[in-house]
Amino acid sequence: MEKQEGNPYVICHMLQSIDGRIAGQMFQSSATLALSQVYQDIGKEYNADAIIYGKTTAEEIFTHNRKLDLSCFSNQQVEKVDFINMNENMEWVVVIDAQGTLAWSKTTLKHKRLQNKNVIMVLSEKVCQEYLLHLRTLGISYIFAGKSTLSMRKAVEKLGKQFHIKKVLLQGGGIINESFACENLIDELSLVISPVIGGERNVSTSFDSSHFVKSKLIQFQLVKTEIINHSGLWLNYIKEG
Repeated sequence: MEKQEGNPYVICHMLQSIDGRIAGQMFQSSATLALSQVYQDIGKEYNADAIIYGKTTAEEIFTHNRKLDLSCFSNQQVEKVDFINMNENMEWVVVIDAQGTLAWSKTTLKHKRLQNKNVIMVLSEKVCQEYLLHLRTLGISYIFAGKSTLSMRKAVEKLGKQFHIKKVLLQGGGIINESFACENLIDELSLVISPVIGGERNVSTSFDSSHFVKSKLIQFQLVKTEIINHSGLWLNYIKEG
């Protein structure tokens, strides 16, 4: 399927081990820790309008498994339509969270990674009304991208049309990244490779399948390689065709 005009340009930017792991014991390596800064620097150089995280990644960074009390919104009703909160900040952190579980608060929204940025939640219509009211109270935008399962294509289209986002960095967990790949939405790959092998089972990789995602073969063209920090490697690909 051809890229739809007006959709954001999607760059999947990941730090991984040689065997593709993006978590686990690879972060016990001094080489990985040194490359983390290079990875962040490369990400900044892309000058993207938005960063996309999966729920698990966002929970690790921002909400840290906080419990959410929505009892104050009981018996209140809100229509399940997109909610857009625009202000002077035109950079975004987009979080894919189909069920609406992340415990955002005024405190979490002050995180350094959210400085001068707004949050957009990508939800399914299965989310409860109390959670929508919670997001509205905090001024967090949200969009719907499916009834029970999410269409990443629909999410990307709305990010372009409703928020005027032109370029995004996709830094999901493996399942989110795979979902974007399977819908042919990744225009460019930026992989920073740490010179370690994790070898662990049940540790996420840059691209993971699930029963929600039907994997397909996507081919990319290598356009740049660079050795960094002696043994690290940056691989840069663009989508063929």
